[in-house]
Amino acid sequence: MDKHNYKIGYRQIKMKLDDFYKLYGFELVTHKRITRLMRLFKIKCSIRTKNTYHKIWKATKEEKSVPNLLRRKFKNASPRTIHLTDITYLKCKFGTAYLSAVKDSVTNEIVAYTVQSNLGLRLSLNIIDQLDNITLNKNAYIHSYQGVHYTSSIFRTRLSKSNVYV
Repeated sequence: MDKHNYKIGYRQIKMKLDDFYKLYGFELVTHKRITRLMRLFKIKCSIRTKNTYHKIWKATKEEKSVPNLLRRKFKNASPRTIHLTDITYLKCKFGTAYLSAVKDSVTNEIVAYTVQSNLGLRLSLNIIDQLDNITLNKNAYIHSYQGVHYTSSIFRTRLSKSNVYV
């Protein structure tokens, strides 16, 4: 605790002791024993102060979030109405590739996808270009995890031009 200025708790102490004991072949120490010893010797971890910038960042992010109209009822619609989208990372020989896909929630069919080597806004905009070529129902929705790509004003305006609700 002295080495870390009392900034680590019982979880980190346990991890450090496990690494030490595994090195020398001793038995492991449980987290309950560590908390008992910390209580016995009146050792407390200092509580981290709150980051005020995080509160400001959260407040500005709430402006960009979209109300959850679907409420996780993805299967209660006809095909080509509710679509789910996300971005995933693919490890390749040349580095990392990024896959953005749109899935029909009723049929579980991948309706559109794009793969790129960089994680820019163009990745999500290419999906909208592909959705324009597909016949969707009149009140089509696209549901995302509200990341930076999907909360940007450019993405939203392009979707509204395609008559797709966010």
